Parts: sequence; C-alpha cells; structure tokens
Amino acid sequence: SRSREATLHLLAAALAFHLPLTLLGLHARSFDYFTHLFFADHYRLRWWQLWEPRWYTGFSVASYPPLVHQSIALLSQAAAWGAVPPETRLRTLAWGYAVVQLSVLLLFPLAVRAFAGQFVGGRAANRAGWLAVFLPGLSLSGYAFGQLPTLAASVAGLFGLAAGGRYLRAGRGTDLLKATLCAGVMAGTHHAVFLLVPWAGLAVLWRTLLQQPGWPGRWRALARAALWAGLSAGLAALVLWPFLQWSRGYAPQVPIDHLSRHNFLLDR
Repeated sequence: SRSREATLHLLAAALAFHLPLTLLGLHARSFDYFTHLFFADHYRLRWWQLWEPRWYTGFSVASYPPLVHQSIALLSQAAAWGAVPPETRLRTLAWGYAVVQLSVLLLFPLAVRAFAGQFVGGRAANRAGWLAVFLPGLSLSGYAFGQLPTLAASVAGLFGLAAGGRYLRAGRGTDLLKATLCAGVMAGTHHAVFLLVPWAGLAVLWRTLLQQPGWPGRWRALARAALWAGLSAGLAALVLWPFLQWSRGYAPQVPIDHLSRHNFLLDR
C-alpha cells in the first residue's frame, strides 16, 4: 500500500506539472511536432503501405520505427470515427499526439524510480522519481525538440532494465517476459536508444554481481543475463526488421537540419 501511495503521488505531481503545459499546446511548437503528425497521418490513411508519396519524391516510412506514430493514428481514428476532411483530421491527430505525450511524461518518473531502485533503496529511488518530474532535459525534449519517440523508448527501456535486474536476482520468468517485451516496445518506438541500453544493462548486471555472496550466484546471474540479452536482441531485431531491410539499400538524400545537432555555443 505504501508503494501504491508513492506511485499515486508521483503520477499526481507529473499530471499537475505537465497537464497545463499540454493544454496550452506547448508541444505543438516543438521542432519535430509536425513531422510526427505527418508520419501518423500516413498510418491513418494507408496503414498497410510503407511508401509515402507526399514528401520529397516519396520515401519509405520503414525508415522510422512506427509505434508512436501508429498510436497517434489509432487515437485519431478513434476520435474521428471514420473518414473526415483534412482540417478535422489534423485536429484529431493533434489530440492523439497530446494524449500519447502526456502518457509518456506521466510514466517517465515511474520508470526512473524503477531503474534507480536497482542501485539505491526505496526512499532514494522515490526521490529520483520526484526529480524526474521536473527534469529540464525532459521538458526540453518534449516541448522544444518534439522528440516524443525518444522519450517513449526511454520509458520502455528504463522499465525493461528494472525488470531485467529483478530477473537477474530472483530468476522469475515473469520479470524476464516483462524485460523482453519492453525491449520490443523500445525497438518499435526508437532504435537509437539501444545505443545507451547495453551500458545501462551492464551497470545493472555489475550491481547484481556485487550483491551475490559467492561465485555460484554470480554464474547464475551471468547465465540469466545472457538469456535476457539474447531474447531482447531477438525480439528487437524482429520488430526492427523493416527498418533494417530499408537501411541496407537506401540512398542518402539531403540531411535534415535539427536543433539537437547544433552547438549552441558556436552556432549563430
């Protein structure tokens, strides 16, 4: 009951902070906002087709993991209940984006608390969750850069790492299943987050090994880590298969400028 109460407090704090900003539409002024709406609109109109003819000279939407865009498209479709004119479709897509982003921002403190709990006690982990509500980088990514898929993948990754850490220590199959499914969700939302996950996973594994009293327990943890990594990598590769196939044969076009690639100290 104490854990449930702490969870409700975290959700209430995140809702109090992010709901007014969402209702003000601050995210709609972010750099990538309309790009994500465009991808979502593709899935709303042509769910089973990968080719999008309306941008540049046409391109494959397999070039970007689809889960966030498909979620926005499904919410937009549910809000409109069928075919609608373009201006109404844009409003329903904007509503779907707001719902998805608010959900991600509410879950982020819980994910940080779960991951922090692999290294510190419950009280310190809860404080980490509270700090995550007001994390400047979170607001910058969500409200300035519009990096919603990256945030969603980070949330899934943190939950997956926490479940994986529990599996390393206790060996419960349900924790292994949760960790593997979170890897699949992360792959479906943003592939680049996988550049950071192995290092965080090694930190969780190292922490687990330090907690083991002897080598038998350490060998069990290492065997579980290998199984966890193998299943997660396999599911991620399956989810990312269209992206991997596309990346093997695509020809680079004009690089897309992005504020996150700028040096704010040197660029004028």
